[in-house]
Amino acid sequence: MVGPCNALAREASFAMARGDQQALRQIYLRADPGMGKTHLARAVAREAAGLQSSEVKYVSAENFTNQFLSALRGNRTGDFKRRYRGQCQLFVMEDVQFLESKSATQLEFFHTIQHILDQGGKIMLTGDRMPQQMPELGARVRSQLASGFIAELDPPDAAVRRAILRSKAANGGVRLPSDCLDLLTERV
Repeated sequence: MVGPCNALAREASFAMARGDQQALRQIYLRADPGMGKTHLARAVAREAAGLQSSEVKYVSAENFTNQFLSALRGNRTGDFKRRYRGQCQLFVMEDVQFLESKSATQLEFFHTIQHILDQGGKIMLTGDRMPQQMPELGARVRSQLASGFIAELDPPDAAVRRAILRSKAANGGVRLPSDCLDLLTERV
């Protein structure tokens, strides 16, 4: 459901995925938990994968960290780098705030992002805070996060909440009466 709370983020994200805006190469989505960052990021990754024969990589910051640490322990960092830097045309990472206080992973993340951008790829990142509000990220990582287009997803207004409830109910085979929809929309 699109409304004032997410329209700019959605349009910019899909324009990047489709290649409609060649200058738009990096997007950072900021929102509180539950506001639709993951939903939008997954939709953009699916859109990009369906439109091009190029590689799309989608990973949470936690999984990226765990895979990197496993590669370090197993002396397989080359394999790790090939996995994420290969022919990646869109790299999507969720919850970058997880990288705080993880200096080795931050360095690998920074170089991965730089490599993808240098090869003409695109980057979509999500987080629950603005880059400058993550003091445990290194300065160059914060700078990299802030260097692209930043879009915030706000809480949905009553009209969007109503549309979401109506859609979810219909997908479950339920028709909610208007007064019930009104009550649920107001109580959220």
